[in-house]
Amino acid sequence: MLMMKCPQCSKYIASWLLAEVKTTTCSHCQAVVPVGNILVSANGFTLDREDLFKRFFHYKKLVDEVTKEKKLLEKSHTTSEESKKSIKRFLAILLEVMAGARDNFRVQFSPNVPIRLLYCRQFLSGFLLNVSMEGACIEIPKGDSCPKADNPISLEFSLPGQDKTFSIDGTVSWAKKNSHSPAHSFGIKFADLDEENQTSLWQYIFQAAENQSHQQQGPTP
Repeated sequence: MLMMKCPQCSKYIASWLLAEVKTTTCSHCQAVVPVGNILVSANGFTLDREDLFKRFFHYKKLVDEVTKEKKLLEKSHTTSEESKKSIKRFLAILLEVMAGARDNFRVQFSPNVPIRLLYCRQFLSGFLLNVSMEGACIEIPKGDSCPKADNPISLEFSLPGQDKTFSIDGTVSWAKKNSHSPAHSFGIKFADLDEENQTSLWQYIFQAAENQSHQQQGPTP
């Protein structure tokens, strides 16, 4: 969760979109205020976003270490269920803090959204794992060839609850082959969106972010 103190009423504004906008409307006093001094909040843990940037690699290393510890505890027959739940909660908090460093909010899909791709003159079917204003994360069956980074790709999909079909061009930004997974995953960076796609996508992401912010908003710091 991203937060900032309203300069008008001094109450806290909470929204995952604070990193993407220059002004925002305070939900308490309804004033339109400039965005600044953003905080990252996760389950009672609050950190200045600028401080997070300065210590980003420290927290990333911590996430890696906690992830390894979680896997070890899951395999252990002597570790209590409470300890396993605690390490899982701790990792979730760390991941939410790290998400606060992103400049673009990502809408996560569960269940995943079907997507159709055109890559190297071949049509592929897969699933949209998440989407932002900048790009998306895609998963395709392991039987298909995994797209390679820096290559052009086209995608076509519809978002949950919407009739509109998005047709967007982009570039493969990263690709991951996992021998232990039944699917390949890769990221796509969108090319410049036309006005219609940009407006429709922003409206969907805005609503998703607002819904998540209301669900996660707890006691203010």
